[in-house]
Amino acid sequence: MDRVCFFNQHKTAKYSLPLTAALLVLWIKTKCDSGTAFLAAYRLSSKEYGICACQPQQDFTKIRAFAGQSECKSTTIDDVNGFLKKFSKCMPEIIAKGEKASVNFLAWTLQETLDLLRPVQEQFCKQLPPCPRPVAPKNGGLVCVTIDSTQYCKPMCNQGYDFQFLRSSRLYEECGNATGFSWTTQLVGEKALAVCSPSEVAISGAKSAYFPSNSSCVHTAAFPEAQAEQLNTFLRELAERGIDGSSRDPGADCVTCGY
Repeated sequence: MDRVCFFNQHKTAKYSLPLTAALLVLWIKTKCDSGTAFLAAYRLSSKEYGICACQPQQDFTKIRAFAGQSECKSTTIDDVNGFLKKFSKCMPEIIAKGEKASVNFLAWTLQETLDLLRPVQEQFCKQLPPCPRPVAPKNGGLVCVTIDSTQYCKPMCNQGYDFQFLRSSRLYEECGNATGFSWTTQLVGEKALAVCSPSEVAISGAKSAYFPSNSSCVHTAAFPEAQAEQLNTFLRELAERGIDGSSRDPGADCVTCGY
């Protein structure tokens, strides 16, 4: 008689019982054929087998892997932020100790979450109709304000990136009545206002057209103080070019990042 050890997802023994090898194979086949479990059997020793079982498309709410409906209703995004912030400092250590399946599952979960967050982030930026919503450059972003029914957006690149085209004297792009409600852009036929390409030096744009070395677009967007700093810098630059910001729409102030 061989002993068969059943393991949970953390590979800690739950219980064991004697079973013949023939019954073990039959049990595995029955479970797989019924679609109730996917089983991987392996020999622990000459007299012992181990089984790792997981159930595809199982209802994770029943095993408390996913939150139930009542929990979702009572939980806010600040609760989620608090949980992530709690472990942010030690996240490198946690990831380094993680197994392949766990790391891959976390990466998938976070990517799915980002896909949900990005369109919501866009909606926070008030768009001037009928101008099309501008596309922020990947590896950078846009700092945008609306003044006198004209939207002005300043493309910016993250550190380690530079603009594809020379634009040191071209601080911003605009869209409004004077432009036929289309964006002035070096990229013909595009809603993208700039392209940020990998570069060891940043020489194509104005000095202020790059996020600080200790920051990035997504970091700036995450902190109101950092956003305000970039917006105020842009407003000063517009004023130096004769654009009076006294009639700007504060609700349209925005920092958007490319992905």
